[in-house]
Parts: sequence; structure tokens; C-alpha cells
Amino acid sequence: MKYSVIQKCKKQTGFEALPDEQTTINLEKIKSILVEDEYFKILRETKVVYILETKKGKKVSLFPSGKILIYRVEEEEAQEVVEKISSLINKVL
Repeated sequence: MKYSVIQKCKKQTGFEALPDEQTTINLEKIKSILVEDEYFKILRETKVVYILETKKGKKVSLFPSGKILIYRVEEEEAQEVVEKISSLINKVL
């Protein structure tokens, strides 16, 4: 999955990333890859969002639409998180 839009969140301190193409991610399928990778820890999971924490302690929300919210980070770190999630998502698509 490719992300090229990363922008400051309107309501939160952080960044929002949207996939280039409209998609639907099966969060259950990506769950095992997230756990195996060990870069992300799943803090909370529902049908509509996974709340993750990076190794650096940053909170991330991943939605079935592919939208990613990264909280309390600078743009460079947000880009790093998006690239990591994108590579994991590509393993299940």
C-alpha cells in the first residue's frame, strides 16, 4: 500500500496518513504480522480501529480504510511509522 499524503491532524497533535487508493484492510489479517514484527504493540483492538504503540512509545491508530493517525510526533517520525505500517500491510494484500 502506498501513502503519499501525510498531513498535520486537524484535531490532535500529530499526523494523519491516507492511502493513495481507496482500500479496505482486514485488521484481523494484519494482527499476526503486527505481533510478529515486534515494532508495534497492540494496546486495543476493535472492528473499526487498532490502537498501537511503537517501540519508541508513540501511539498510532490504524483503521480498516488504511487511514493512520500518529500522535505527538514530528513529521519525520510520522513518515517512518507510515512506511513501517505500509510494509506490513503489503504482506497481507
